[in-house]
Amino acid sequence: SAFGTICGEACHVLKMHHDIEEGHMFPGLEGTALDGIRKVVARLKAEHLVIHELLVRLANAAHACAEDPTEARFDNLQAVYSRTFTQVRSHFRYEETELKEAIGVYLDGL
Repeated sequence: SAFGTICGEACHVLKMHHDIEEGHMFPGLEGTALDGIRKVVARLKAEHLVIHELLVRLANAAHACAEDPTEARFDNLQAVYSRTFTQVRSHFRYEETELKEAIGVYLDGL
């Protein structure tokens, strides 16, 4: 379905975004002498693990619902989606708030 394709693409882009951060941005920030920045990066990395686990659960719930669209499976899909959305929104809000200045100072604005 179109929803499944759009959702799958969004999940793929989110994973790619996190991979780029962990491969390029975070190492540069971790190299600073500031303990506060390293703590922020550590938290963001831990959140990446949680988000990726939620994306796996979301994909599994979507596949289960597509194979056998029962009310219970739809309810589970909706719950996993809601939790994932909330976690991602919170993660981005924290990331943007805590790293905005650091990116400008230590990574030349990326």
